Amino acid sequence: MMKQSKFWIASMLSASLLFTGSVISGAELAQAAKASSNVNAGPPIVVLKSNGMITQKQGLYINGQTWVPVTFMRDILNLPLEYDAESKVYSLGQGHRTVHLSVSPDRIGIDVNGYYLHHMEGKMVNGHLFVPFALVRDYLGYQGDWYAPTKRLNVMKSKENILQIETLTTEQPSKEAIIRLQYPQISDSGNPAAEQAINEALKRTIQEFEASIEKQLQDRDDASEPPYEYESHYIITHNTDGILSLILQKYEYTGGAHGMTVQKGYTFSLQDGHTLTLDDLFGTNREYKKLLNGELAAKLEALPDYMGGFAGVGQDTEFYVQRDKLKIFFQLYEYTPYASGMPEFSIPFSTLLPTETSPLR
Repeated sequence: MMKQSKFWIASMLSASLLFTGSVISGAELAQAAKASSNVNAGPPIVVLKSNGMITQKQGLYINGQTWVPVTFMRDILNLPLEYDAESKVYSLGQGHRTVHLSVSPDRIGIDVNGYYLHHMEGKMVNGHLFVPFALVRDYLGYQGDWYAPTKRLNVMKSKENILQIETLTTEQPSKEAIIRLQYPQISDSGNPAAEQAINEALKRTIQEFEASIEKQLQDRDDASEPPYEYESHYIITHNTDGILSLILQKYEYTGGAHGMTVQKGYTFSLQDGHTLTLDDLFGTNREYKKLLNGELAAKLEALPDYMGGFAGVGQDTEFYVQRDKLKIFFQLYEYTPYASGMPEFSIPFSTLLPTETSPLR
């Protein structure tokens, strides 16, 4: 990650570090076990299964969340695992699903394919590294069956769309700028026309970013300025049911106290390559916008640093989908100060559509 990008990440972490940490002490584990025993739930140990078979690896159940050791992912799920002692970064997985776990005294940060997950962190427990199962479920192509009475989690591959996702990278280091742009292109779906439409939409976003970069460099006056920095990353959020959803993130630093990040959400139909809108997904319910606006207004107004101004969703509202949820997000400064990051809200499909109805089927 680039210098200023790291600075931006650090600034976004400052608030979260006030109420979360990376290391679970033995005392905390004992406390969690005691709390569990009070409700006859047993100690916070999770039996990990793979395709129905019990493994020798154990997870943890802490504060209502299941955690799995990275050794389970390495030894049972067969994901490559490496450690760089100099940078203190673990690399897990491969391709567009490469996870980086960056170890610092205060936090174990997580990114997937360079896309930083502000809502997740790793934990070091008695010398063993754990990650939330949500990371495995939401971004690595697995699903889990959870049996609460005995705290058993059965992990298996998700039934994903048949396609290949390749990361294209453009790197242009120079005295004026450090440029590293990554974006996805798909293939082998069996539908070349849909692939072309999707790939062109994604490539067009990067081309527009490249044109903006070129103009900024042309307008650069002071040759003694530090190099500008530009990068882009993406993360796949949904790849089942004939739907592909992802976030493409663009970052730039052109001087000043911090850089700027802009995100765009995409949700594609693999049937025809169409970029789906909120109307496409939820338009069967004429009241969905009223329901959605009410949910978003309440969530925004509950933020202590909400600056006001929300008047409802529109054509420019950014979103993506993930399993059974719609994720709406807003840009930096749109409704909150820079230090608050990008507000993101999760709305269950069941809030906007009749029960048992999914926009993805």
